[in-house]
Amino acid sequence: MLNNNNTDSSATLLSRMRLRADPLADATIAAILADWDPAIQPGSAAFAAQWQSQSDKLAAVSRAMVTWTDNQSVQHWQDQSGKLSPAVAAALTHYLNAAQVLPAWADRAKIERAQALFGDYGFLPVTLLFCASLPECYVLPDLSAVLQTSGQLVNHTDYRIRATGAMIFPVMMKGGLSAADGAGLAQTFKVRLIHATIRWSRIRVVR
Repeated sequence: MLNNNNTDSSATLLSRMRLRADPLADATIAAILADWDPAIQPGSAAFAAQWQSQSDKLAAVSRAMVTWTDNQSVQHWQDQSGKLSPAVAAALTHYLNAAQVLPAWADRAKIERAQALFGDYGFLPVTLLFCASLPECYVLPDLSAVLQTSGQLVNHTDYRIRATGAMIFPVMMKGGLSAADGAGLAQTFKVRLIHATIRWSRIRVVR
């Protein structure tokens, strides 16, 4: 027999978690774009200038992320380009240091078993992801509005699918999350920031 109290608690928790997203990545993007002035009227010249300034910051962050090629490259990352402001470089450094700490519930043995399973049967779930799961994200109105903001699956379908694969395969291949020459952590850190940027722009720029 179901415990109604537990059911209610689970429903409340689920509702709350739907609004949680990714606190670490969201805080990092908020720190990088901290000088955004929400009082500036959208459509004005000042708004366009402000957005260009923020866009330049994000472009610099993207160039920094290009250097995150494997797990070792993000382990002790520091900005070597000199093109990031000290505040942005500090935000990225804090993000990488904090993101590398696995949650308490992570079980390395289970991760390795999952990667071995993917090696044997990965073709089917990847096909389902590319051909069903990604397109079906547009069924939910709230979610599709966010996806439409990026325009990737509509205007750059091939790139969007390949970009997803660029995270899935490094994460799921053997050693992807544990070996120094694996790339699962590096790719995941990039994707988290990309998603956080879209959430930030959806809330503050898209009205």
